[in-house]
Parts: sequence; C-alpha cells; structure tokens
Amino acid sequence: MPPSNAPGAPGSQAGPAPREAQRLERTLHRLRHGRLEEQMRALQELGEGRRPEDPSAIFEALASSRPAVRVAAAWVLRRHGERRGVPHLLPLLNDPEASVRAATAEALGVICDPQAVPALSKALEDPEPVVRVHAAWALWCLNRPHAQQKLFELFQDPDPQVRYSAVTAVGRFRDPRAYPFLLEALHDSSDRVRRDAVLALGNLGGSRVAQDVRPSLDDPEDRVRISAAVVLGKARDRVCVPTLLRRYPLEDSWVRPSYLVAMGKIGDPRVGGVLLEALGERTPWTVVCALFSIGEMRMRRAAPQVRELLSSEHRTVRSAAAEALGKIGKRSDVPRLLEVLSDPDAWARRGACVGLGFLASPRAGSALRARLSDPDAEVRAGAAWALGRVRDPGSITRLLHMLDEASRAEPAGEPAPSGTAPEAPAGEEAAVLAEGEGAVRLISDAQRNLLDTLLLTLARYAKEAPASEQLRIRKALNEALANLSPAARARPLALPRMEMDRERAPPTREELVAGRLPGDRRTGAPNVRVGSGAAPGTGAPGRKKGAA
Repeated sequence: MPPSNAPGAPGSQAGPAPREAQRLERTLHRLRHGRLEEQMRALQELGEGRRPEDPSAIFEALASSRPAVRVAAAWVLRRHGERRGVPHLLPLLNDPEASVRAATAEALGVICDPQAVPALSKALEDPEPVVRVHAAWALWCLNRPHAQQKLFELFQDPDPQVRYSAVTAVGRFRDPRAYPFLLEALHDSSDRVRRDAVLALGNLGGSRVAQDVRPSLDDPEDRVRISAAVVLGKARDRVCVPTLLRRYPLEDSWVRPSYLVAMGKIGDPRVGGVLLEALGERTPWTVVCALFSIGEMRMRRAAPQVRELLSSEHRTVRSAAAEALGKIGKRSDVPRLLEVLSDPDAWARRGACVGLGFLASPRAGSALRARLSDPDAEVRAGAAWALGRVRDPGSITRLLHMLDEASRAEPAGEPAPSGTAPEAPAGEEAAVLAEGEGAVRLISDAQRNLLDTLLLTLARYAKEAPASEQLRIRKALNEALANLSPAARARPLALPRMEMDRERAPPTREELVAGRLPGDRRTGAPNVRVGSGAAPGTGAPGRKKGAA
C-alpha cells in the first residue's frame, strides 16, 4: 500500500496541501508585484522550499530590470537543479551585468545540461574574470576536458583575483590532475591564492598532502598558516606537532584557535599542557577551541577546570564546556548539565544537549524531550541527536512527527556541503552562533540538516527498540524516504557537527535506513523498499568504531 502522501493514495491531493498552496500563491504574488525587498524574500522562500510545480514566475524574474533579482532567480533554479530553466538561463550569459553572468554560469554548472556547453564555452572568453572562472567551473561539472585545462591556465593569470577564483573552483573537485598546479600555487605571490591552494590540497587528500602542506605553517601570512593547521589537523599529522608547539606562543590570538583544534584532532599527548593552559586564556574563542580538543582527546584530568567553565560569562564557553564535559565527565555530572539546559542562551542549551547525549544517561530523557519544542533550531537538533544516544522511549512519537514534517519540507535541489553556511540570495544573515576576537564566523545549519539528524536518531532507536517499536520506526523511516526524490535518498548523510570528524565516509540516507549506522562497514547496496511500510532489508553491519 502506498504511503498516505503518495499520488493515488486515499486522501492524497495532486498538488500541495491547501495551506501550502495559499502560502505559495502569496509568495508568487510578491515575486511578481512586490518591491525589491519583497521580491528577494520571495525568491529566498522559493529556493529554500520545495521545487514549484510551475516555475514560470521564476523564469519571469530572470527578465527583471533589477540585476539582484536576476541573480537570485538564477540561484533558485540552481538550488532546485531545474532543467526546465536552461533555455531561460542561456541568454543571461550575455547579460550586461557580470554578477548575473557569473550566477548564470554557476547555475548551469549545477544543473549540468549538455545543451549549455556551447554558450559556456563562449563565456570562457568573457572580459570579466569572475565570469570566465564560473564558466570554466561549469564546464568542468559537465566533464568537458577543455574547461579543466582552462582553469589550470587561469592559475597563471596576471590578475590575483582570477588566480584565486581558479584555485577556489578547482578546490571544489577532488581531481588528482590538479595536484601539481595546486603545489605550484603554494608559492603564489597572493596570500589568498596560497591559502586556498592549501585547502584545495586538503580536499584532494592522499599520502603526500601533509608533507607538502607542512612548510605552509611557516608562511608569513596568518591566513595561510591557519589553513595549513586546518589541513594538517584533518590529516592527523603527528609530524607537524613540534612546529605547532613552537609557533603557538608566537601567534596572534586569532590564529591560536586553529592550532588548538589541529592539536586536538591529531591527538598527540605532547599537546596536553598547551590545551590546559589555554583554558585560562582571556579570548573566549581560544578557550572554546581548547575545550573542543580536550573533549576530542578525552582528557579526563581537565574535568575540574571544565566544570568551572560551565559558569563562564561567555555563552560560547559555557556551551563548549558542557559539550566537553559530556565527553570526559561522569554520570554524576548530569544534574549540572541539566541546569545548563535551562540557560537563557540557546547556544549554551545546545551544548548541554550534546553533553547529555555523550553521557547517554536515561535520567536526561524527559528534559531532552522537552527541548524538542525549544524555540531555537540548534537546540531542537541537539536534543534530537542526544535522544538518539539516550534512547528515551517517551520521545519516539514526537521524533516521528518531526521526521514526517522534515521529509516533506526537504528542498528538491542540490544541498550545500555539510558544515558550510546556508546560502541566502536575499542578503539576509542566518543566525550567527559564535564570533568574536579569534573566532571564525559560525552559522547555524541545524534547520537545513534537521532531516538527517532525525534519520540518524531514529535509526539508532531502531537498533535497540522492542520488535513492535522497531516496526513502527522502520515504517516511518521508509515513508520519510518515499517523500524524497531518488537523488535526495542517495545523498550521503549530513552528519551533525559533533560527529563530522569521526566518519570519513558517512552512509547515504538509503544505507542508513537499511541499517548501516555511521562507523559500520559498507556492505553493498541497501535493499530498501521505499514507501512499502515494511522494515527494509538489512545487510550485515560491521562492528561499530566507538561512540557515534
């Protein structure tokens, strides 16, 4: 029997629910007749929601007299991978505004329709560097070899902005042919080019990356050294630890946090003293990064200092302390974390949720359940993730309801990579969670990744629930997949921040529903009967690699 939302199912409707249809109608009215602000807001809503059945209003926006509207309309088509928009986009490669031409080229690259190749090839000769770079990137997406060579040629362009954009574009791919060009870019005269070359090499990975990136720790520019620390930490390169320890006291306060995070990811015991000393620093973000690394390394001897920081005047420190205490503390720390769960600051409450999740104490179940209704999306996502570890049986019904809502709200287009900032064409700022001296800008991705968090949580419940509950949960998981497009089902799971570095190859959504949790060995294609309501076929998952 098809799920209740499937076409032809009893009570189903051909289009969106009446309330959703009315909301869409109002959005389209603002797009067609509103002021600039209203048009931009309407396009943002269309980009973040489901793909409209009739995109004609978006096609009309591509012909707007306002360049910002044309750019935002191209973003919406890119966001949804809307192939019907290709004929409407192609003329914009000749738009008088370079920003429009660049946005159009990028949209065509994401949509990946071969009919765009001739126009994009012509755009490689555009007088504006940003357009040439985006055109080359789009052709690379379309697997056109001449575009790859064009991007490599742009590494030698006399304009540093062009070289920077070319390196950035190449960094979005993991093509080993780029390696020698990126190595050469490490010696570019522009620090922005050197920085992105380091990051692009980190994305490529491989046995040589750490060796080639280590010299960048002595680069004269801060931003390059920060990027090198990020890449070497990700590579868990112990050889660089003496250099990190040597340079740390010489660095400015805004560089030190990246070194502390790298130390924690590498996990070398030689860094323990530096991490403990950093807890006494005056710069909040330095303390936050030290707390992160102490938690990563499970430095239980730091627990007394971490407990004191739960009362810090800085919200980011309170949050990081709560999370770290969950990793290195004891069950006796649960009451203190429950107090932080009522903190007036949402980011601190989120940290308490994560800390309680790591402790996995059943005593926290009811308090975490209450936070599923928190007004803040980060707190709700943190509580959902924590309940997947606590496995509070009283939360299942609420989690299943949230899963159904999230799966129906999933955009049809391509997702932004996990861990990056949500795109906002209207120029609106997303909720900034943490910034300040020494801090990188951290933007909430909780709402965007809520579906994956709920899928993960309920898959964990299903592993240990009684048989009757397992059937109920697995039926809901299958129905959630049935609400998604085939491409969306096959996407790798966007792991929550607290698990990103523990899983190099997360399962796809289908694999997760089929029974493969993060940390399990891949056992082949999942046997998922999407929408059947029956429990999916399961492979033979391997032994878990620690806490997930």
